[in-house]
Amino acid sequence: MRRTVRPGAWADRPVVVIIPSGGPSAPAQRLAALSTRGRLLVAPTTDHYVHAARPDLVIAAIRDVAASS
Repeated sequence: MRRTVRPGAWADRPVVVIIPSGGPSAPAQRLAALSTRGRLLVAPTTDHYVHAARPDLVIAAIRDVAASS
């Protein structure tokens, strides 16, 4: 189990972690750090449901990941 939670455990798989502004960033940063290509994206909304509040941002992140795979 520990091997999957250390930074870089997911190798170079593209990962985007999206959180609302004002959300807890430390857990999200740790999640993004599991990949050497992980990144944290803070959405300009305080809405918990970022996908509903900013679907354009989520779609752009999905496209970025798909293009970099």
